[in-house]
Amino acid sequence: TVSSCSGSDELAAALAGRSGAQVETMEGAALLLVGRELGVPVVQLRCVSNRCGERARGGWDLRGAVDRLHAGVRALAAAYAWEGVG
Repeated sequence: TVSSCSGSDELAAALAGRSGAQVETMEGAALLLVGRELGVPVVQLRCVSNRCGERARGGWDLRGAVDRLHAGVRALAAAYAWEGVG
């Protein structure tokens, strides 16, 4: 994971080559940093809706990403007996 947004295929390839990252997550990096600074445990569950690089929305699968995210939350809720989730 890299804590930035590439915006172009060239920059995405350069970031991946330099870091080995497979996912860009600017928001998640900020959330995890705040949790670390405050000593608060944080878990981030994300589903990828599009590839890094050019931001052409035609290749995005937002519905599929949301469905996979919901499935992940339900699985965690069941595994840890979270009440009110499911």
